[in-house]
Amino acid sequence: MTESVHDNVNQFFDQMDFFYRSLNRTENMERSDSAGEGFALRIVPRPELIIVLTNCTLHKNTQINFRFDIPMVELSICLEGEGAGQVNGLEVPLCPNMVNLGLMGQGSGEFCFVGGRSLVTASIYIPVSSFNYYLENIDQGRTVDFQRLLGAKSFRQYRQAINPAMLQLVRQLVHMPYSQAIRNIHLECKVLEMLSLSFQQLLFENEPGPSAFSMTRSELEKIRRAREILLERMECPPSLLELSRLAGLNDFKLKAGFKKVYGTTVFGYLREQRLEKAKQLLLSGRFRVGEAAAYVGYTNASYFADAFRKHYGVNPGELLRSSSTVF
Repeated sequence: MTESVHDNVNQFFDQMDFFYRSLNRTENMERSDSAGEGFALRIVPRPELIIVLTNCTLHKNTQINFRFDIPMVELSICLEGEGAGQVNGLEVPLCPNMVNLGLMGQGSGEFCFVGGRSLVTASIYIPVSSFNYYLENIDQGRTVDFQRLLGAKSFRQYRQAINPAMLQLVRQLVHMPYSQAIRNIHLECKVLEMLSLSFQQLLFENEPGPSAFSMTRSELEKIRRAREILLERMECPPSLLELSRLAGLNDFKLKAGFKKVYGTTVFGYLREQRLEKAKQLLLSGRFRVGEAAAYVGYTNASYFADAFRKHYGVNPGELLRSSSTVF
């Protein structure tokens, strides 16, 4: 059973031209050719647990075709990168700062990674038996398991924006300050924390809503177009109804679809991008606080400073005076 989970995962390594020597052992797999560069670190603390940390850049769009013959569960966190795919006909977008939990029965799919961008991900793969065991111990008394969650479907996905607790765990997973002797113990502890947190938040706390909303490939492209329009017109954004018209969607599908793909509301996303752009302008040293605020569309500098401080925990003026501030 666990060997088949390795087989499922190795399909990606093969098609993305990662070079590996073993099929089911901890290994750093390099990729450096005309198609891209970077690495994928496969870590196997125990046979039924696979961890893959990916940090690479693809020079062009890369399509991966895959199938899964033996059921498994994937927890994937994307920090950087963008792409889209489908599993058994269900659209599966890839966006930065998103947590994805996939219950995979049997089937096939395809995925296309956008080239020219960094792809930084952390993924955990476990067999169904481990998933059911962990689930039982997280919330005793509930009769929830893989098959009940999957129902008559062959694939089911849960998504949400990454929160500070999960982001901290991912960073600890990537930057292990421990010696090789206790590395596997540390990894297992962090992975169990990540699984527990994601199961609790995605399976037990989320109410039916955007996660149950489905969309066609055409609608997904229109959601992405809406995002592009927001970024292009950041300083003077359209209203929700105008944005819906420009993207070619009604306002309900725009709001529900945008929340599903990007993990936040339309204008919540705009706010985050405005503040991020303003931060970069301040770090460049070429803009004063008022100038950076106006550049991204804030007409009130005090309101901008308050929003910036709440989001980053520091006043924009302090950032301007000290470019060494770390976020």
